[in-house]
Amino acid sequence: MAAELVDGWVEVRPEPNLSLQMRDGWNANRAENGKGPIVFTGPNGARVVVWPMFVASTAKMPTPQAVLADFAKRDGSPFKWSAPAAFGKDGVRMFGQAGDAVAQASFVYSKTPVGMAGYWYFTSAPRADYVSLQPVFTGLMKGVKIYGSAPGAAPARPALSFVGWQEPNEGAYVAQVPSDWKVRGGIIRPDPLRLLDPIDLTSPDGKVYVFSGDGTLGLFKTPTQMELQIGLREGSHNGAAVLMRYRPAVQLLPEFLQKRFGARCGTLKIHAVQDQQDIAAEANAQLAPSTAPGSFQRADVAMAIFQCGQGAIGVVQMATYITGVEAQFGSEGFGMWQISGVGGFISPEDRAAEASDVIIKLLTTRKVNKQWAQDNQQMVAQIAAMSQKSAAELSAQIASRYPASSSATGSGTGASSSDDLSRRWQNSTMDQVDVVDQTTGESYKVQSGSSYYWINPQGTTIVGTNAPSQPSIDYTEMTQLP
Repeated sequence: MAAELVDGWVEVRPEPNLSLQMRDGWNANRAENGKGPIVFTGPNGARVVVWPMFVASTAKMPTPQAVLADFAKRDGSPFKWSAPAAFGKDGVRMFGQAGDAVAQASFVYSKTPVGMAGYWYFTSAPRADYVSLQPVFTGLMKGVKIYGSAPGAAPARPALSFVGWQEPNEGAYVAQVPSDWKVRGGIIRPDPLRLLDPIDLTSPDGKVYVFSGDGTLGLFKTPTQMELQIGLREGSHNGAAVLMRYRPAVQLLPEFLQKRFGARCGTLKIHAVQDQQDIAAEANAQLAPSTAPGSFQRADVAMAIFQCGQGAIGVVQMATYITGVEAQFGSEGFGMWQISGVGGFISPEDRAAEASDVIIKLLTTRKVNKQWAQDNQQMVAQIAAMSQKSAAELSAQIASRYPASSSATGSGTGASSSDDLSRRWQNSTMDQVDVVDQTTGESYKVQSGSSYYWINPQGTTIVGTNAPSQPSIDYTEMTQLP
């Protein structure tokens, strides 16, 4: 069924989760069961291709230029291409020709710690028609809307409703959890000097599992030469601690996943393990003022994405923490360490955003009981090991790979991401950039090529410069959109 739009454009829905804007004389198809490129064909052999894609992080991550060239080869078009060149902060493009036809290929992307998400765009037409067809190219690109859920295909799950849940064992805090989910767990004390806070949440249909903490986490001590000389080895106990060299989160996480979820998943395949150095750097900067002379503290953070059985994905973030004394005055140094925070989820891929909402809400809404905090001053930090920035980073990385689900609260749909990438493709085609007047909130499209843009008080003149200096005293700087 088609919906009439203005100026001869028609909106069509060839798939439940795909909407296109079409023009007379143009056709569209999509191969690979709705996962491949969207190919538009028009008069005189004109073509437009939109190819949503994700490149997962690997030990040797390809450059955007390499991705652009690779997708051009996959398309199979017989064009001789120029060298890929950067355009703006998040785009690369190249130009091609074959006989009397010309083409442009662009890759507009967003980088995340787990890979690159973006769109590969291709336009081609006879040289004599290419310029006149650019408005049609732009309309076709902008008209592609890919939704995170299938509109009308199945009843949407109701939006999550959150309620306060009080930690049941010690009344330590209140956190927000979904009102109809099953919640188990709370604070436990494996020994007098340590507490753990394992929490498990399960959706009513049992398909989404969210967790924070783990009740089996151990306490470790780095071995000294003296301990090794008397016959103790790694794995031996020294009091409540197990002797073990310090292993940061990025090393521990794969082993943890297999131990915690191997039986649950049956087949567990790890796609990526990322060392989150920026989050660790923030934590270590906060620890530095409380580090006494002759002692040390250090935190490490990592995140993993994995496949759990058939059709389910998992995302887990872990933080490790070590504190100890440096070697001095002939005595050996040593450290005590542990997994100070771990959390994540397993869910069907199309409900990853829903699971993300739950874990982020749990981690960022804890309100600690003041009296309990006073009685447990040395332990309070352990139940808040993941900062709000860490939780936000986890959420952003999930969103970059998995589209928002119909039950995600306030997160919108994948259409907004598609709109933004289409806007950036249009800019790359027309050699323009979006700028915003922060005084009025108005946005403008201007010719690209300048580092700074300025607007006069009347809003009638925009000037671009390559240096951060005003054209005149009454001009104000504008903000460039990526």
